[in-house]
Amino acid sequence: QSYIITVAASNVVGRGKPAQTRLLKPQPALKLSNTKFGGTAGTAVKLTATGGTGSGVLSFSVTGANCTLLGTSLNATGLAQCVVTATKAASGSYGPAVSAPVTFTFALATQAALKVSNSVKKGTVGTPLALTASGGSGSGLLSFSVTGSGCAINVQRLTATKAGNCSVKATKASSGIYAVAVSPAVVLIRRTWTR
Repeated sequence: QSYIITVAASNVVGRGKPAQTRLLKPQPALKLSNTKFGGTAGTAVKLTATGGTGSGVLSFSVTGANCTLLGTSLNATGLAQCVVTATKAASGSYGPAVSAPVTFTFALATQAALKVSNSVKKGTVGTPLALTASGGSGSGLLSFSVTGSGCAINVQRLTATKAGNCSVKATKASSGIYAVAVSPAVVLIRRTWTR
């Protein structure tokens, strides 16, 4: 696409004849040149572009929920589909150039390893045992689940109605940039329960 610029002088007396008409040439095609179009939320992606010509400023714009852009650094605050466009401003005899939009996909980050951290792994039938966990990331809700005959969890406390094994897992919910995390199963209560 060509651009025609017409310059004319004007004052309080009236408008003068056009002093200059210049045809701006189109720049060579401009395009996003990243080798990967995505990443992990919380980790910035540096945007790059190729094509265009002249000394016009190169800039980027983005649309999409959870997408942030600072200069050439694209990031996301959660799951995101970020649509990015590059623009190279007009300079010299060249008009502006705009790239085709490109979608960058951001996945949630992995939490730090989560584990059930009880130091006491034995208890008494009918007496609740408080459950604890360590690791994980973010502010997601921590919860526990259990398998085993006679085993139950109520408000992060493990109880058993009979002697036996209770296999417990901890789960930390997704929050912000982090995906859900689940710990390995841990047998907290072995067959040493007494009444």
